[in-house]
Amino acid sequence: MAFPDAAIEVLDRPLVAHISTISPAGKPQTSVVWFERRDEEIVIFSGATAPKVRNLRNNPNIDIVVIDPDHEAGAGTPYYVRLSGTAEIREYEDGLRDRLAIRYGHPNGYPPEYGSSAELVNIHVTVQRVSGFGPFKRQSWAPAP
Repeated sequence: MAFPDAAIEVLDRPLVAHISTISPAGKPQTSVVWFERRDEEIVIFSGATAPKVRNLRNNPNIDIVVIDPDHEAGAGTPYYVRLSGTAEIREYEDGLRDRLAIRYGHPNGYPPEYGSSAELVNIHVTVQRVSGFGPFKRQSWAPAP
C-alpha cells in the first residue's frame, strides 16, 4: 500500500520536516531537518552524537510534521502532513548530505559554513501512520500489517 497522493505531493517537495523524539528523561525534543521520501520510508542524515540520534537509540518512536505553505484552511492555519513511525539508525550513506543540500537549494552541495560532523548517520523512518490537517484531517493511513 502506498502513501495517499496528497501526502506524496507534500513530501516530495523540498519542505523542511519538524521531527519529534523523546529523551531518556521522557521530555520531547524537536528538530528541523532536511529529508527525502523513499517509497513509504523517510530518510534523514544527522551527526552521530546529536540529541535526536541519542533519543532514537533509546526510544525509536518518532513523529514528523511537514507544513504545506501553499495551502491553508484560513489565515495562520496551514495544512500539514503528520507521519508517525519508528526510526532505525544506520550507517551513513555517502553523498546523502550533498544530495539533500542540492534538493534544498544549495547547487554546490552541503555548505561548509553549516559545519560538519566527524561522524554522520542515517535515520530511516518506517511510517506507521499518516494523518494531519487539510486533505489528511478526516482520514488516516496505515500500512497493511
